[in-house]
Amino acid sequence: MEEEIRNYIDNLNIDDIPWHRMFTAYGTAENYGKILPILEQTTDIEEWDKKFNDIYGFEHQGTLFPPAPFVLVFLVRILKKQIANSNDMWSMGDLACGLLVWVNCIVLLIMGKDVLKVYNDYQRQRKAGIKSPVFNPEKLGIRNADFWMEHNKDKFEAVETQLKAAESKS
Repeated sequence: MEEEIRNYIDNLNIDDIPWHRMFTAYGTAENYGKILPILEQTTDIEEWDKKFNDIYGFEHQGTLFPPAPFVLVFLVRILKKQIANSNDMWSMGDLACGLLVWVNCIVLLIMGKDVLKVYNDYQRQRKAGIKSPVFNPEKLGIRNADFWMEHNKDKFEAVETQLKAAESKS
């Protein structure tokens, strides 16, 4: 019996329901057959809310009206579809994240020597007491970093003075 019910629910077609013959708390359910497919297709939450408000009369003050079991079948289908779509989105997100990790790993392998130079210079500046280390690509032998040369040009001299003072103390 349970298999028959599940089969009926799974194969129920919205056009097979005599919506025009069913009453709700606010009149007939004749528009339900048109509204439920819109609910299934829309991704706009405001439109969904508006359309759902057009069919919420299948329940009123704890009383379920004749369209209720059919409406619930279609609402559960919509929910299952949305859950499946969200799983697809999570899978796509996972795939994109994994792809970014691989791209970053490849870039790190290619730029590893320069990354290590920058890291060591950063650590040296921090040990010297410089609270905001300054990136000087020219000093590290890194070419084509014109933005950083221009951006930090006013700070180079002060950092070098602090580094020399820290080295002389040790």
